[in-house]
Amino acid sequence: MGWIIGTVISVFSTSFPEDVVERVPGGLAWSTVAYHITITLALMWMVKVLYVKFCLPISNLPGPWYAGLTDLDLTVRLLSGRSFDILHRRHCRYGPIMRLSTRTVSISDCKLAKEILSTHAFSKPQNIYKMLFQPYLPNIFTTSDPVFHRKRKGLLAPVFTWQSLRPVEEFIVDSGVQPLLDKFRSLPEGAEINLYQEFLGLTFDVIGRLAFGES
Repeated sequence: MGWIIGTVISVFSTSFPEDVVERVPGGLAWSTVAYHITITLALMWMVKVLYVKFCLPISNLPGPWYAGLTDLDLTVRLLSGRSFDILHRRHCRYGPIMRLSTRTVSISDCKLAKEILSTHAFSKPQNIYKMLFQPYLPNIFTTSDPVFHRKRKGLLAPVFTWQSLRPVEEFIVDSGVQPLLDKFRSLPEGAEINLYQEFLGLTFDVIGRLAFGES
């Protein structure tokens, strides 16, 4: 903190003519003004950090001690491309609900996640949705608009009831699930699998069979 104050004072002192540096209107030295401004800004920053760390509703959640102080750790983990592995290890240590950063919580409890995602009572991160999906037309999976989502859900919901799915269950298993299981069983031990691509292919196969009669 001392070197910051000294740097600011030095900048203030070298930025003005000598006859101006000595005094400002009111009789205070520029160095004194710079000192008080720096101290005030530092105190404001400390108060904000302490408030976010200890006073937010998520302050009592378990997690790394630095999670409530900065978002830098979360940003670095996301950029590393291994955030899923890191999250898994941390959940094993801290439990199903943990604090990730100043205002971010990670949940690995399936029932709780379903409860949060299935209701409009909990606000969704609209800025993230817009950043990821803004270039595309909104749909039931990407929209953060509750009215739009409710209308689309009303149109699609009848198709996904048990009464509608039971007659086509055999086609889903035969065209998608069983071929994927057979492929997994045929792989040598220790082989790596891209589950994202495999499930994407399964989805296309099932949709092709149900919509067009062939996968």
